[in-house]
Amino acid sequence: MRVYRDAVVPTYGPPTPQATVRPLLTMDGSPVEPSWNFQNDGTVVRYTFEPLLANDDLDNPFPGDKIATLLPLLRYVAPGADTRWFEQVWSRWFVHEKNEVAAAKAALPPHKTRVPQIFVAFDMKGAERIMKVYLFPVLKHLATGVSTEDLTWNTIRDLEPGGQGFSKVVDKLSKFLAEYKERMPVEMIAIDCIDPAKARIKVYARTRSNSKSTIRDVCTLGGLQMDESTMRGVENLSKIWHLLLDEPNGVAADQSKPPRFPKDHHLGICFVFEMRPGQERIEVKCHLPWAQTNSNDIRTTANFTEALELLGYERHAGKYARGALAAATM
Repeated sequence: MRVYRDAVVPTYGPPTPQATVRPLLTMDGSPVEPSWNFQNDGTVVRYTFEPLLANDDLDNPFPGDKIATLLPLLRYVAPGADTRWFEQVWSRWFVHEKNEVAAAKAALPPHKTRVPQIFVAFDMKGAERIMKVYLFPVLKHLATGVSTEDLTWNTIRDLEPGGQGFSKVVDKLSKFLAEYKERMPVEMIAIDCIDPAKARIKVYARTRSNSKSTIRDVCTLGGLQMDESTMRGVENLSKIWHLLLDEPNGVAADQSKPPRFPKDHHLGICFVFEMRPGQERIEVKCHLPWAQTNSNDIRTTANFTEALELLGYERHAGKYARGALAAATM
C-alpha cells in the first residue's frame, strides 16, 4: 500500500471536480485498476494506473513531457527496474513537436478529446515489486500516418539490447494480423521492466467481433498453433463463452454480441500476444470487457460463478459468490 500511496496517487492529477481529463484506463473512468492473479507458485497483486500529471500547455492535450520526471519515483518504488526498453519506445512514440500535435488533434475522432499514451503497473509478488509499462502507438500514428502495426514491429526489432531476438516471432505475428479476415489493429504493447534477456513483450490487438469462432481463430493464429495447451484453452473458453456474453441459452459459433456502449474504446475482444526473445511460440490471451456484454452486476456475478463451476472450480465458485454478496451489502 505504500507503493500505491507514494507512486500512484501523486500521478492522478487534480482531484474531481477540478480534473479536466477523464482517465481512459477503465470504462468507469477510474485512474487505477487493481487485479489479483492466482498462480501455482503464489499470487500476484497488480496495480495498474494511468499517470495523469498536470498539463500546463493548453494547446497540447497529450502531455507526456513529464514522464521523464516520473521515472526516478517509479525506479525508487521498484528497485532493480530496468527501464531501457521503456525509454526507447517512449522516445519514439512520444508526440511533442507542434506540427505532430496539430496533426494528431486534427485526426482524432469527433467524440474523443485524447487517446491514451501510457499506463504503468506494479506487480506485487511476495516482497518483490516488478514494474511494467503499457505504451500506445496510436498517438504517433495519428500524428504521422504510419500504421500502429508498422510502428510496433519496427520499434520492437530496433530495441537494444535484444530486439533482434524477436525478429522471427514478430514476422509470424505481423503476417497473421495482416492476413486475418477482420481488421485487427495493434493498440498497445506491454514491456516488463526487467533484464531484457528475460523480459516479455506483449502486443495488444482488438477485434470488433466477440464470437466463439473469433476466439478459436485468433487463439490458434489461424491454425498455426494447435498444440495441446492452446486447444485446451480454446475448449475451456468454448464451455463458458455464452456466460461471458450473458447468453444463458447458448450462442452459435459465429454469433457476436453488440456492445452496450459502442462509443467506448473497450470493445469486442482485446487479444494479448505474448512474445519471448528467441522463441517462436506466441502465448495468446484474451480480455473481454464484461460491462459491454453483461447487463448488471447481479448477472455478471451469477455468470462468473457458473463459469467457475463449469471449469471444475466448485469450491472457488462458492467462495467467490459469498464474497461478492458480502461486498455488495457493505
